[in-house]
Amino acid sequence: MKKKLLASAAGLALAAGMVMGGAAAAQAASWFGPFTDSAYCQAERRIFMQEGYNVGPCVHRPNLPGSWFSYS
Repeated sequence: MKKKLLASAAGLALAAGMVMGGAAAAQAASWFGPFTDSAYCQAERRIFMQEGYNVGPCVHRPNLPGSWFSYS
């Protein structure tokens, strides 16, 4: 009985950790780019917004070429 209780508690803790870890990963922003022309960046950004992503503005990232935008 004690072994089953311990196994159930471990399983529950593992499941809770997976759910919380997945939620944190889903909110992490990713970057898309580089775009040599800001018009291309804006066009691709609109497509991401239409698909339901939360999209940031086109920006120049330090030490990276072109324009980029973040999405999550």
